[in-house]
Amino acid sequence: MTQEATWAAEYLSDDPEASQGPQPWARLVSTNGQYPGCDVYEDDVVIGRRSSCHLHVNHGFVSGEHCKIFRKEGNVAFICDMSRNGTTVNGKLLKKEERLLEDGWEIMLVPARDGNKKISFHIHMTKQKTKLLEGPDLKYKIGEELGSGAFAQVKMAVCRSTGKKFAIKIVDKNKFRLKNHSTRPNALKDEVNILKKLEHENIIGVHEVFENDEKLQIVLELVEGGDLFDNIIKYYDAHGHGFDEPKARNIFRQLIAATEYMHDKKVAHRDLKPENILMKDKKSDVVKISDFGLSRTVGSGSSLKTLCGTPMYLAPEVLPGKGGGSKYGMQDPRLQERRRGHRSRLRSGCETSARRSPGG
Repeated sequence: MTQEATWAAEYLSDDPEASQGPQPWARLVSTNGQYPGCDVYEDDVVIGRRSSCHLHVNHGFVSGEHCKIFRKEGNVAFICDMSRNGTTVNGKLLKKEERLLEDGWEIMLVPARDGNKKISFHIHMTKQKTKLLEGPDLKYKIGEELGSGAFAQVKMAVCRSTGKKFAIKIVDKNKFRLKNHSTRPNALKDEVNILKKLEHENIIGVHEVFENDEKLQIVLELVEGGDLFDNIIKYYDAHGHGFDEPKARNIFRQLIAATEYMHDKKVAHRDLKPENILMKDKKSDVVKISDFGLSRTVGSGSSLKTLCGTPMYLAPEVLPGKGGGSKYGMQDPRLQERRRGHRSRLRSGCETSARRSPGG
């Protein structure tokens, strides 16, 4: 029996004694008997020519640290190339790149040449209960939870074919019906329909949508810098004051540009606040407006009567008995500018719950 066949037999074994003690989450099976594979117990392993590597491959064409295999977001495995010449993963050459790994894929360090066998390994993941993949699971590996609300969760989603990361918002339709008091039949799809018509560098992008009888799942652009509220607080804690003028001006300019774009498209966000403004990453000041759950498309002569949003950021034109058209929301950025750095007032705003009236 070949080494790989032996592993397959062990991999599928239901022997209870086989599960005693620490279990590897993956196994690297060599295709070249001169360079044996290994079981993977740690969350990350480095393969390379250095003797300190987890998997030592002493060959002249292998870099000191050639590549790293690691898992994150639950049991999602990735590989990162660190070599001079690249690492080939299932036929695709990676150079200083990170890529999602699937069970059974081949990781080649050195191709066959001059009569010498290639040096490669097949990765086999720990046995898991098999399930029928459908909907977004066919295209994405769903990982850790990034956030949650009354009727929705946001999780990491990694594209199986490219390794690109997204966020997926999973809306429970039954919970939405119980907690949402809108009389409009298509209220659940408002966010999707509005995001589909918006394409702006400072508005969160929608990639694709999946729907069945139980769930609405929206694949969104992934941003990893946290929300503006938390960034204001962290900046204040670190510097003793709010954002400096150039930083605040840059952020505010982006918000105004995005708000103007939305209003040109006849869209009113209706809950624009620091908690719903996301930073693209931790290194830049690029912002993305998110959470369009209260948004509406507004005609030129129509008026929005529903009192909604967060009281601290409420525009005066939407006080009871008044109403707001497409300019609903313009008060919000001005308040954000005025309040930047005022921690106590921001915190009180976070603790104040949004009031909504039926029928919006």
